[in-house]
Amino acid sequence: MSDNKWHEYRDFCDALFFAVDSDFPLKILPNDTGLILADTQEAELLREAPWHLMPPARRRSLMQRFAMLAGLRLAALQDPQGVAAQRALLAVE
Repeated sequence: MSDNKWHEYRDFCDALFFAVDSDFPLKILPNDTGLILADTQEAELLREAPWHLMPPARRRSLMQRFAMLAGLRLAALQDPQGVAAQRALLAVE
C-alpha cells in the first residue's frame, strides 16, 4: 500500500507477480497481477499473471544493461580497482 509506483513496474516485465506471505491480506492485491504465496521454505503459485510483452527496444536495452553489469561483476573479481570507474559511469546512465 505504501508503494504507489508498483503499476509502473509493468512496463519493465512481461508478467507482474506479487509474492507475499500467508499473513498478508490478499484482497488488497490487484486481480490483474500474478500471485505467489511464499514462506521461508516453499512457495505456491496461486494466480498466473497475464502476459503483456515488453516493446522490443526496451527488452534489448534491458538485456544489454544486464549483460554489461554481469560482465563488470566478473571483471571485478579479477581487478576490483579497474572496474570502479566503469561502474561509476554506468550508475550515471
